[in-house]
Amino acid sequence: MTIPIPITLPLILIALAGFLAFVLLIMAALGAARSRPSTDPNDDPRCGACGCIIAHPKDGICPTCRSSLPTVGLVLPFSKKRTTSWTSRQAFFKVSAFPLALWTLFITGLAVGATYAIDQCILPYTWQTTSTLHARPRSSAIEEIVISTLEEYHAHGRAQFDSPAATKTARIEFKTDSASQTLDIDLLAPSFSYLDAAGKPITHNGLPAKNDLLAFMRDNSLTIDPGATQDAGVIAAMLAKLAPGANLIGSGEVRSSSNLTTISLNGGQWKSTIPLQTLSMSTSPAAWFFGFILIIWKQRTRRARLAADLLKPPLPPIASDPLANADGDAVGGWDITPDSQHPFRTQPFPPQLPATAPRFPVKNV
Repeated sequence: MTIPIPITLPLILIALAGFLAFVLLIMAALGAARSRPSTDPNDDPRCGACGCIIAHPKDGICPTCRSSLPTVGLVLPFSKKRTTSWTSRQAFFKVSAFPLALWTLFITGLAVGATYAIDQCILPYTWQTTSTLHARPRSSAIEEIVISTLEEYHAHGRAQFDSPAATKTARIEFKTDSASQTLDIDLLAPSFSYLDAAGKPITHNGLPAKNDLLAFMRDNSLTIDPGATQDAGVIAAMLAKLAPGANLIGSGEVRSSSNLTTISLNGGQWKSTIPLQTLSMSTSPAAWFFGFILIIWKQRTRRARLAADLLKPPLPPIASDPLANADGDAVGGWDITPDSQHPFRTQPFPPQLPATAPRFPVKNV
């Protein structure tokens, strides 16, 4: 037969923290998987001059029109993966999901581990048991005898449950018509003390025996009759059989000879003086929420930068343009080679040829 495990608030919070950490780790895995380059040709960028697909943008040259990609630019085709909402989710998955998962696991482990360590070694525990016995006395001068005990154990953590610090006391009260006389007993010391009729404190070592109880009655002006003597013997026998850790109610023989009327017991279990689990279950979610907000706020710039990078085309840097020193024939479009002279500069008048020498007729001599 299996015993069902009770579902408590700590178990519920631990289960929720584990589920949340699992979801965040799945998000981080999706962010890492989606960061890989797409193998679909339709997702490749297009040349800004001719519109052809550029399979290798890092080359810097359009293989179709031979244009310089840093000059003409690239155009990305429409895709749902390049919308603002998708890039924001992708930035959250890749940047913030994994740190949040680690933070969740850390807070959960810290809360569970610290609670367990404090509960085992530091947390104060108290075991308190009280018992009250009302008996009808046989003495004619006493109306009622009340015997009450208080048993306490103190331990710092559950590890000290086997060897706690203990205190165990008893009080015997003899009630008459006009007064009430009390006898205080330390059951662990052992010792007992009381005040006599003159108000003088009297202390003795050891548990009170029959003669000690009769002396107590005599010092408090109680009538000593055969019934009082019998009551003193029964009480002394009960106190003698009362050992540390035992109950005030002894064996059946003592119970039958003591004329018991009422027995009441209270306590009997370890109780912590500080509600540690309540504090842990309230402070750990608060600490987790504070860290969650802090991580989201600290990484806002990285997420915005990553989302912007996902929306813009992968342009090669201009400084690495392979066409910077290329010949003009390797570049698509018109190739204009400027002349050595400015084409719109005013040209000087052409130089005049020197005038020919005048011709004179040759005379015949």
